[in-house]
Amino acid sequence: MERAIHISSVDRVKSGVSKCEDFVIKFTPSLNLDNKMRHEVAIDQISMTYSWHNISPNYNNNTIKYSNDKGSTWKTVTFPNGMYSYSDLDDYLHQIMKSNGHVNDDKYDINLVFVLTTYKVVIELSNNYQLDLRNTKFGELIGFSPKLIIATEEGSKLPNITNSIDSLHINSDIISDSIVGGITSNTLLVIPTGTLKRSFPFVKEPKRALFNEVYTSRISQMRVYITDSLSRPVDLNGIDWHMTIILKST
Repeated sequence: MERAIHISSVDRVKSGVSKCEDFVIKFTPSLNLDNKMRHEVAIDQISMTYSWHNISPNYNNNTIKYSNDKGSTWKTVTFPNGMYSYSDLDDYLHQIMKSNGHVNDDKYDINLVFVLTTYKVVIELSNNYQLDLRNTKFGELIGFSPKLIIATEEGSKLPNITNSIDSLHINSDIISDSIVGGITSNTLLVIPTGTLKRSFPFVKEPKRALFNEVYTSRISQMRVYITDSLSRPVDLNGIDWHMTIILKST
């Protein structure tokens, strides 16, 4: 026997932890499952929006400093929360430099250049400009350690422009026997993010239902929360989503 359960973050309990990426749904009446049967759940469909950020104060990666006089004075660049590409980072830096009057004939003395052949970022500096990546994790996005850059330099590491949000883990507290990375977890589904488009909605329908056993025979409420591959909460920035779960009893 199979039953469809439709869950939307819109219908979450509005008390305690109540975010669209971490919420509780109450069932009225409770789902009372026959304890003589085996009960499993799997995600049938998810509808979401690519609304998470790679730059945020929560990640300590939203500020850098630059100097146009060999380090005598410094200007702080604060990136608004958002999902940035390499070119977005370069464009916003130039926007701030222009507002500070640090541009000559539409040419800038700091450029962030992504090199396709090496898959690394080069920071180009000229005319006594310096870039301070210390005291911030911004450098991780472009493959640099926290350091002071005083001359043109290529990153020593591969960039991490996604801030390691390379997959979404849809988790629920009614299961506990899923295995992710060799460790048991309560992950219902893992969604790779590589093919998704920023700010666009998307729908995922697994080609094969991956069932996990429900560990309780009475479900009065259910917590649903989203993390990345590092088990960090993924902030959906208030954009609601929904999913359909199949409850199978055999």
